[in-house]
Amino acid sequence: AVGTAAVLSSCGTAPADTAEEGNVFIAASLKNVMEEAEKVFESENPGINIIYNADSSGTLQKQIEEGADCDIFFSAAKQQMDELSAQGYIEEERDLLENKLVLIKTKGAQTEVTGFEMYARKVFEKLGNLDSVMSGTVNECVNVTAVLSAVSEGANEIGAVYKTDAASSDDKVDIIAEATDDMLDEPVIYPVGLVKNKITGEEV
Repeated sequence: AVGTAAVLSSCGTAPADTAEEGNVFIAASLKNVMEEAEKVFESENPGINIIYNADSSGTLQKQIEEGADCDIFFSAAKQQMDELSAQGYIEEERDLLENKLVLIKTKGAQTEVTGFEMYARKVFEKLGNLDSVMSGTVNECVNVTAVLSAVSEGANEIGAVYKTDAASSDDKVDIIAEATDDMLDEPVIYPVGLVKNKITGEEV
């Protein structure tokens, strides 16, 4: 969290004595850690209030493209950042974090699923069993926070989320398996970017 707060400071936010707000769009899986980063950042920069908008990276990308007020975009994948950068929305960016994809179940619940061989789309495609997975009852939630909630509450038997999500609710879910590097085409990298106004070319 401290390291993430340092990134907020270095990504073009205003001096502490200007009493301004910083609009930070974050992938849903970052919500818990960013709440901690917010405390650190605002304690060191009392003139700035951080306002978070947490959702899926694709939804946040669309909001930025539609003109939403965003200063910093923290994506859970490079695709959305690369597309925004290509369109001229990003002033500068850097790869900051790496996460892992895990399979979870409700804490203490029983399931016959023991690993990804039976159950997260890219992993299933890589394993060649997407069709068999999709033939079952699948609830494709809007983002990983929704998946975590569904499994935590027992509404879904199992779900695929990021490891940070599972760690934030280790009293409600158990990790069944963690995706290995050979199950994915590329690592789960979280890039952060400074958003600029596409028309004027200046930072928002």
